[in-house]
Amino acid sequence: MIDSHVHILPGVDDGARDEEQSVYMLEKAKADGITHWIVTPHYNHACSPHTYDELKSRFIKWAAIYGNSHAKDNLLFGVEVYVDEPFIKFLKHMDKLPTFENSNYMLIEFSRAWKVEQMLEAIHELKIRGVHPVIAHVEVYPDLLEKPENVKQLADEGCMIQVSASSFLDRHYYKFLRALIQLNAVDIVASDGHDVKNRPPILSDSYRAVTKHFSKNWANRLFVDAPRKLFYGEVYVRPHMVVTVTKRQIYTMGSSVIAGLALLFIGLGQLGFLPGGSNPDALNIAVLESTEAISDATDGGFDLTDESIAAGAKEEETTEQVTVSTQAPASTGLPISATTSVPSKLTYDEIVTIHITMLELLQSDYEANVARIYEDIQNARTFISDEAKRKAAIDGYIEEAGALEAQCDIEVYDVLYKFQNALEEFDYPVDVIEESRAEYHSIKEATKQKYLNEF
Repeated sequence: MIDSHVHILPGVDDGARDEEQSVYMLEKAKADGITHWIVTPHYNHACSPHTYDELKSRFIKWAAIYGNSHAKDNLLFGVEVYVDEPFIKFLKHMDKLPTFENSNYMLIEFSRAWKVEQMLEAIHELKIRGVHPVIAHVEVYPDLLEKPENVKQLADEGCMIQVSASSFLDRHYYKFLRALIQLNAVDIVASDGHDVKNRPPILSDSYRAVTKHFSKNWANRLFVDAPRKLFYGEVYVRPHMVVTVTKRQIYTMGSSVIAGLALLFIGLGQLGFLPGGSNPDALNIAVLESTEAISDATDGGFDLTDESIAAGAKEEETTEQVTVSTQAPASTGLPISATTSVPSKLTYDEIVTIHITMLELLQSDYEANVARIYEDIQNARTFISDEAKRKAAIDGYIEEAGALEAQCDIEVYDVLYKFQNALEEFDYPVDVIEESRAEYHSIKEATKQKYLNEF
């Protein structure tokens, strides 16, 4: 297992107080079956006044002693960033953003009192700078705990959702965690280990609890697969369990072909918010017929009780894209294909026209690639008779679609970032950025639901 959130670096925050406790925590975690750690001391937090560079320097020295041969083999440096209003305000002045050292992932936490609207605003400011947020311990925020659908909203914004391992052992959180799984709004379980007694850096008990109450596939996804993506700075594609319930049996819905097309159609909606841009339906892509009979969906959604699992519930994974890149954040020079410099002393209308044109260029390029991938999938269904080879080919196109959407989303947010900066430079109103972002997510969700319903 991989622990992607642990306070094991000695003497820097409210975690390990010294090297002796740090080593004890590390040995305890190894015995528990954890092989890799993303070390995440607090940053921009009252309990840790250290700068990012100071924390990284301490990590390098510590990891050189306690890592296996080379520190990066099993220890990765990150920080848990306390995101408050001053942090957001000064984002534009930061030369280097406090992301994980090998990617643009950023582990973040908010004030417990923040509402989901405040979280969404902060996430927007991070994303337009190329950051992919990972929200730590979502169960500690009252506005999320009381309304799990708020967590789904954050996930749909492009965040990875992390839950502390100890919460899966606390019956008070069971209803909330079950709701997150029903909503497909949880990605990672981490220890958030601070010491050995009260907040230990162990995962195995929680892994067994997830296996028992949900499934082993869910346990592997939360404790192994998604954390591995974080550790190696790879693109994360959120799997999505889609099931329908008919009488006492649970059937899978659709096929890998439908899974891939769901991803493509979701992507079509991502750029449909552009003023004057083409409609997401402009390509006139026909809905792919399922090759299997699909039972009528019920309002029950997931049925993840022990009884349903014993009855033979099957999981079918489709892909719901979540944006991440192993490149540097936009503020450090992310290469963008459709960008131009904004001349000085432009009018508001000129700035809008320049950036809308840039967005339309991205949209045109994206639509052409979507059409090509769709045609490749159709040809694979038509011309590849061997089932294994057909599936391998389609899976390859699905992976290509995921990478395409990830890159497209990065480029769109980079343009929005430049768009907002250009408006602010001349003290123009920036309402158009917020309106575009809101409509962007509205169309994306509507497009997704439309095609999933038709499937």
